Amino acid sequence: ELIMSKNYTDFIRGIRGIRGIRGIRGIRGMGVPLVRHQRDFTAQGGFTLIELLIVIVIIGILTTLASVNYIGVRERTRDAQRKSDLSQIQTALEFYRTDVGQYPATITCDGSIKTTETTYLTKVPCDPSGQTQGYIYMPDTTSYLTYILYACIENKNDKDTKIGSQPIGGVACTSGKYYTVVNP
Repeated sequence: ELIMSKNYTDFIRGIRGIRGIRGIRGIRGMGVPLVRHQRDFTAQGGFTLIELLIVIVIIGILTTLASVNYIGVRERTRDAQRKSDLSQIQTALEFYRTDVGQYPATITCDGSIKTTETTYLTKVPCDPSGQTQGYIYMPDTTSYLTYILYACIENKNDKDTKIGSQPIGGVACTSGKYYTVVNP
């Protein structure tokens, strides 16, 4: 190992003595660096443009798949809430009919199902997506002994047996699917 002294001439003498080199030209010709610890930047690794583009494309594909699945989960969650809401409304309607003898003429979102003595449902649930049409309640207007209650379903692939594709009462759903509840 070479040890550099404070004096340049001592350094050159030390190299001549060890390697038999004459002067600075001999040092350069032998490939001996004058400065130790010089970095060779050509030997450092890095990513090529192709590698970076492949990683960016893979991240983009994964993000797209995750967001599409997330949208589907939100639709299924809102549909499950609709089904639960209609079941809750149906239960209140059946209690109402048991006491009064017929179903109410109308029900509205955020309204209530009650008589002067009894409250069957303090707040009728609204559609979770905030649709203006909400849940559709259609009683038989001649006797009020039957009704149809339905909601638009967002998930077109739902296999529930209470889901139909025929519009009821002239209200069309964007998905074309309806979850229908009728009096038992």
